[in-house]
Amino acid sequence: MFKKWFLGCAFFCAVLSAAWAQSGPSITQEAIQISKELRCPDSINQNLYESELPQASRMKAEIFQLLKEGKTKEEILKIFANKYGQQIRYAPEMNGSTIALWVLPAGFLVLFIGCGAYLFWRRRKS
Repeated sequence: MFKKWFLGCAFFCAVLSAAWAQSGPSITQEAIQISKELRCPDSINQNLYESELPQASRMKAEIFQLLKEGKTKEEILKIFANKYGQQIRYAPEMNGSTIALWVLPAGFLVLFIGCGAYLFWRRRKS
């Protein structure tokens, strides 16, 4: 009787843990992913995940707490952008003030390819 009960409980726990593992990323993994998308305000070229400064530790704890409260990734990114400004994000939102960050690199790439193609065509023609 005890063996059947124990095996039944073990099977139930195994099924539950497998379902929980497949349900999506854990809060810790999601917090790490979000912290990699934010800059550390006290470090020049370091993301929040890599920084070991006290301010970064407080921000990582805040991300974890917000995830526990049920906030989504986008909501958390907006909270930090409102608190620290758009420069806190490595990939800022596309709006009127950041449109140049998105358009200029693509424009320069098209211009560079166009100039290269023109020079290649001109040299081949002569």
